Amino acid sequence: MKNTFLLIVLIFIGFGCGNKGPEPVSEWDSIQANTYYDTDILENIPIYGKWEVIGTSGGKTGMGYEQDFDFLLMKPNGIFGLLKNNDLITSGKISLLPTADSNLIPPISFSPEKKLDIQILFDSIKLVKLVSDTLYLNSPCCDRYNTQLKKVE
Repeated sequence: MKNTFLLIVLIFIGFGCGNKGPEPVSEWDSIQANTYYDTDILENIPIYGKWEVIGTSGGKTGMGYEQDFDFLLMKPNGIFGLLKNNDLITSGKISLLPTADSNLIPPISFSPEKKLDIQILFDSIKLVKLVSDTLYLNSPCCDRYNTQLKKVE
């Protein structure tokens, strides 16, 4: 009887502790900070975080393009990611492009690790404009597309 009781107690303790180990690291979190740069190229530009696409514009009609991703993720050392349906569909390197005006945020470009049919990845140059919690990624000229995003995290 004592052995049966002891066995039942040990079984409950084993199931009750539920040592599941550490939470799995997401693909986004597993990207090392020094993947592209050893230092933060965007240190004075407050654009890190999670940005939700709220609109598009431009193109020949001015009506924009059909939204092809849901969120833009950006973190230090020039790293970006694109989410669609809560899945990381690609990530890659943000590059700063030269500008004549040092008072402006320099233009950026996105170089994805995985090439996808995503409009923001086609356009090699995006002008960055930040107004409060809204980020505008605009093309510099002529029948190209722009994306508007709202900060969510």
